[in-house]
Amino acid sequence: MRITYCIPSLYNSGGMERVLTRKANYLADIMGWEVTIITSNQNNRPPFYDISPRVRTIDLGIDYEAIMRQTLFKRIRSRLKAKKAHKKKLTATLLQLKPDICVSMFTHEMTFLPTIKDGSKKVLELHFSKSFRYLDAQSNNTPSLLRLINSFLDWNDRRHIRKYDRFVVLSNRDAADWGKKYSNMTVISNPSTFVATDTMKEDSRKVLAVGRLCAQKGFDMLIDAWGMLPKATRAGWSLNIVGSGPDQSKLQDKIEANRLSGSVSILPPTRDVKELYRNHSIFCFPSRYEGFGLSLMEAMSFGTASIAFDCPCGPSEMIIDGVNGILVKPGDISGFSEALQLLMSDERMRSSMGLRGAQSIKDNFSEEVIMNKWLDLFEKLSPTGR
Repeated sequence: MRITYCIPSLYNSGGMERVLTRKANYLADIMGWEVTIITSNQNNRPPFYDISPRVRTIDLGIDYEAIMRQTLFKRIRSRLKAKKAHKKKLTATLLQLKPDICVSMFTHEMTFLPTIKDGSKKVLELHFSKSFRYLDAQSNNTPSLLRLINSFLDWNDRRHIRKYDRFVVLSNRDAADWGKKYSNMTVISNPSTFVATDTMKEDSRKVLAVGRLCAQKGFDMLIDAWGMLPKATRAGWSLNIVGSGPDQSKLQDKIEANRLSGSVSILPPTRDVKELYRNHSIFCFPSRYEGFGLSLMEAMSFGTASIAFDCPCGPSEMIIDGVNGILVKPGDISGFSEALQLLMSDERMRSSMGLRGAQSIKDNFSEEVIMNKWLDLFEKLSPTGR
């Protein structure tokens, strides 16, 4: 079978790039399918994650990133021009590749991909939640004009979703938010991106958080929660926030303003995330909203005792509160701090929650479990394409 994916780029260290790379490698190496990833603005940068040599990559050279640096009204005009060029180049590429199935990652080509008559079935894969634009605007105090534009974009998205052969969301909670009117919708969660051959050290006195340094990820709330801990609880413990992004300076200022520099560090992204999970005994997931929560899944797969805000969407799909982790009411910083104190003070609880978390990820989100769902979907869409 021939499968083609469309994504803006692969050079970022984000969850969408990690999951797509993993799935593409599986389909190419394990299934022996012809897999192509089409990027719009890779711009000769190397992919962050390893891609199988069996996976073909093609870049269309549409620089959407440069457009985002323009003023608002110039940006609108430039995007329309870029979309036109994008459609023309993507159409030519798909007519040459002749894929059985073409997947949009809900990015730039989302609105026009179904109109390309290359003979392929079209799949739309959403790695955010239904209200991601509203939640993002709320997190960033976005001006009213931009919120109005976001409302139009939401309306436009919903208009095009029904044109796809399948619309895939990551969680049951998000599916419920979309409602029953999308008969082409199905739920396939992200797979665990690696198999843990060992678990974390429950006697480690290190706490970990991983993600892009932006308002969505809620690291500002995590720093506040850490600052609420009694000094006696924090003694000997450290909090490592691993990531990069636009809020790095702001978060560093908050750490210093709260006199937490001795126990809180911001570290750059690393390819060796396995070592991070192995060497930390608690994982914090303070996001304001998510599509699913890949880093939470990864941490749990290593048996790292985890705390998360019960945000839309993802954490409640993985954590049973008090059993294999702790869920905290969204935005309840003092509640998050109390959960931290509880786990930091009880090694036995960290160990038992972590082990149950690792087993639940293995049972429900292993690569085999999730990829079997994708294989079933692809083969139903194109039964003669195998």
